[in-house]
Amino acid sequence: MKTRLVRPCLSALVLSAGLVQSAVSATRLCSVYVESFSVLQKQLFTGAEVFQAPQLGALPMMMGAGLPGAAQMNNDKPLALHILNLGENKTGLVVEVTPSGTAEAYLKALAGGAEAALPAPVGGVYTLENGMAAKEAGGRLFFVLKADDPAACLAAGLERLPPMPAMPGAIRVSVAPSAMVPLLDSFKKTMAAAQANPNPAAEQGRQAVSGALDFYGQLFRQVDAYHLSLNIQTEGLFIRSRLAPKAGTDMAALVAGAKPATAAQLAFVEKGSFLSFASGGGAVPERFKRQIADFYVRMLTASPLYATMQTNELASVMGHSIRLLGAPLAVTAGAPGADGTLPVQGFMNVADPAGYLNEQLALMKTPVYQTLMGKSGLTFPEPTKRSAKGLTVYSWKTDFDEVALEKAARAGLPPNLPPEQADAAAKSSVASMREMMKLFSGGYEYAATAQALLFGMGSPALIEAVAERVRAPARPGAEAERIRTVLSPSGAPHNMGRLSLGGLMGLGLAAQPELAAAAKGIPPGEGVIFTGWTVGGEMLGALLVPPSEVKAVTALTQAVQAQALQKAGAPVARPPIPPGF
Repeated sequence: MKTRLVRPCLSALVLSAGLVQSAVSATRLCSVYVESFSVLQKQLFTGAEVFQAPQLGALPMMMGAGLPGAAQMNNDKPLALHILNLGENKTGLVVEVTPSGTAEAYLKALAGGAEAALPAPVGGVYTLENGMAAKEAGGRLFFVLKADDPAACLAAGLERLPPMPAMPGAIRVSVAPSAMVPLLDSFKKTMAAAQANPNPAAEQGRQAVSGALDFYGQLFRQVDAYHLSLNIQTEGLFIRSRLAPKAGTDMAALVAGAKPATAAQLAFVEKGSFLSFASGGGAVPERFKRQIADFYVRMLTASPLYATMQTNELASVMGHSIRLLGAPLAVTAGAPGADGTLPVQGFMNVADPAGYLNEQLALMKTPVYQTLMGKSGLTFPEPTKRSAKGLTVYSWKTDFDEVALEKAARAGLPPNLPPEQADAAAKSSVASMREMMKLFSGGYEYAATAQALLFGMGSPALIEAVAERVRAPARPGAEAERIRTVLSPSGAPHNMGRLSLGGLMGLGLAAQPELAAAAKGIPPGEGVIFTGWTVGGEMLGALLVPPSEVKAVTALTQAVQAQALQKAGAPVARPPIPPGF
């Protein structure tokens, strides 16, 4: 573990943490480990070649210049950076290295050179110039570049900081979510103590932030650790993860209840799709479902658009959708067809599918549902019915109310925005939605079998194909088998999928009239692939970002930048398409 690659990001985290308060003693919040600086160099050189990004190859020199005393560091030993919460509104970043020679030589390098005189240590801590301090423990050297309380950062017990997690990856990140809860609680108290702002929009924003802190705080309390590792190989960037929940929590029950995806679900993971996802589902604690429903209701009522609606009415709508949490699911979405519509198809295994569908039909007729959708600018006329493949299929067409949408867009704008800017922003939102709605112009359909709720969007043939697929003998598709081979999960996959970042980014750009031209002619990447599984009460995951995805997103970003410059009046030629396209 050796890196300064992550140092700028970590510094930002430390600054953010400094705004809030914690417990009374030093608590580790997050650690970033690098296998060794020499390994990191090899990784960056590989990345420069694989992603055709020469700037990655220049990073080792920049990092060496950015870390004090780096010349005295053993490049073949681990490097770590620890973010600590010191309490009393104090935070610190501790760098952990192994000296190549003696600790004294490294300390002198930090102090200014080999001839520098070291100050006498106090409690083993050397206080150096420019806010730096250092301490040797267990054959390792720990130092802080700048902190509110260097001595607290370097207190006893540094050698007992958690070691690098046992995961493949040159860079590994270990986060302690439960240790972050005091920070969230302190920030919430600071918000509550602040003088009330007479601006309704500001108060609603504060309520939204408070609701988010409550929700994520209760999630963080249930997680002991979250580990992440990154490794660059010729296939691309591999990211692996481990989620370790606290025993006896809803999160632990959620992980324990996760079921492997079936062959029928994995068959919907299709090569070339913009999005494919399959999940075996599992038992979700009722309390957890209620917490999620309450969170969404709180977020809605914090918006000026829905502030006048009753929370119990909104809860009835959210509660219906929340019931689907944990339902086994398979879905795939392809590239838009010649007519511009987005083809989507899939199914969910729910208890009493026909009953659930009937409840949904009844819910859509209620005044609260009609009001909720109407405020968003979308309306759903009464569905039509048809028979297909022995099923009753319900078909909807989504209507788009531009007046209501513009009103919704204006409600989300800052109240002090100049009128001409507000008009432009609102009209731009409507124009983007007008383009986006073309993706859904084919309508969508639902049908119920004895075991599953089927859905399709784009054309009637899609849901009919789903009906045939769920009745046929279950066989996992070739793409699912490829993903399993590439990512090598150590257990039966609970979920699996692929995501075309370039394709989805292109869709988003196509929905913005002024940027649509920038997305044309740039092919999407081959897709990010991922899977998750459970082992020993933990949720493990693996993800691969192939080079083609990075190239596609880079090309689209450059094209958008060129478009913006051209709009501003600068004569900018379209950037070249990266090699390999």
